[in-house]
Amino acid sequence: MYMKNLRLKALVPKVGIPQAEKIVSRLAMALYAIIIVVVLFNRIPRLPHLPDIVIPSLLSGDDLAYLPVGDKFQDFKPFLSTDGNVSWIMDVPYEPYLNNIDEMYKAQVYLAPMIINPHPGEQVAIVYCASGGNATKRVREEHYTLISVVGNGKGIALRNDLFSKTI
Repeated sequence: MYMKNLRLKALVPKVGIPQAEKIVSRLAMALYAIIIVVVLFNRIPRLPHLPDIVIPSLLSGDDLAYLPVGDKFQDFKPFLSTDGNVSWIMDVPYEPYLNNIDEMYKAQVYLAPMIINPHPGEQVAIVYCASGGNATKRVREEHYTLISVVGNGKGIALRNDLFSKTI
C-alpha cells in the first residue's frame, strides 16, 4: 500500500509556491500591459479653451463672466424699497410644489434682504406672469393695480386699498 501511494505521488507533478508566484506575476504583468495599451491609445478629448475673460475673472475674484442668480430681476429694484415685504403674483395662485416657483426663489435671492411673500396681501407686489393678459387677469383677481410695467407680463402692482388712499 505504501508503494502504491508513492507511485501516485510520482505521477502527479508538484506545483510549488515558486511556480504559483510566477503565474500570478505573469497575469499581473499582462493586466498592466493591457491597461497601459488602453490608456496610450485611447483618445481623450481635450477641454475646450476657456475664453480670455473667464480666466482673469476667476483669478481676480470678479464675477464679470458670470451672472448672479436672479439677475433678470434687476429691473424691479428701482421700484422697490430695500427692506420690507412684497407679494408675488404669478400666472396661477401659489402652491408649494408648482413647477414655476423657482423664479420666485431666484427673485428672493437677488432682492434680499427684502422678503417675498408668495401669498398676495402685502402693499406692493411683484407681478411675474407669462403674458400681459395673464398679468392683468391675476392682478385684478388679487385686488391689485398695476402701476409699472417692467416687461411683458412683468411689473409692480399696488394693493387697491392703498392705491385708492393715495389718489
